[in-house]
Amino acid sequence: WQMMDWEKIALIGLLSRFKPKTALEIGVYHGGSLSLTSQYVEKIFAIDIDPEVRNRFALPGNAELIIEDSTIAVPKLYDRLAAVGRALQFVLIDADHSTEGVRRDIETVLKYTPAEPLIILMHDSGNPACRRGIASANWNANPHVHRVELDFVPAQIIEQLDRKSTRLNSSH
Repeated sequence: WQMMDWEKIALIGLLSRFKPKTALEIGVYHGGSLSLTSQYVEKIFAIDIDPEVRNRFALPGNAELIIEDSTIAVPKLYDRLAAVGRALQFVLIDADHSTEGVRRDIETVLKYTPAEPLIILMHDSGNPACRRGIASANWNANPHVHRVELDFVPAQIIEQLDRKSTRLNSSH
């Protein structure tokens, strides 16, 4: 999946330390971060607009895949969670990579009033359009936002993944 090793390590560290019970992932693609996050939460809701997502990977048992535009699906999910008294504690936004799309997804998530601490992560802050979307989102619209960090993990654009491992010369 398209995360660098240090991004995966940061995600694992955050999930294992914070131990969220309920998570939301906006943007699924091939399910890489979903498969990882599902190992640390009781329930994860995964939203993607692409119906082909269903055919790309095996859905973890504690995951529910919702194929719908995030601006429609996320508010519906908030209502469902409220109806059963379940608090959202972790969100990963990694869907539309346009400035407007990133801003829209963030602002949709920010309409949630957390009943418990909530961590929101965005992937691809090194992508210029994504970074503009993150930076231009109206974070102040939600009084529960305490910190926004664009480079919690150093940003990098992944243009091509090379899965070959590099072996260091032992004489150095």
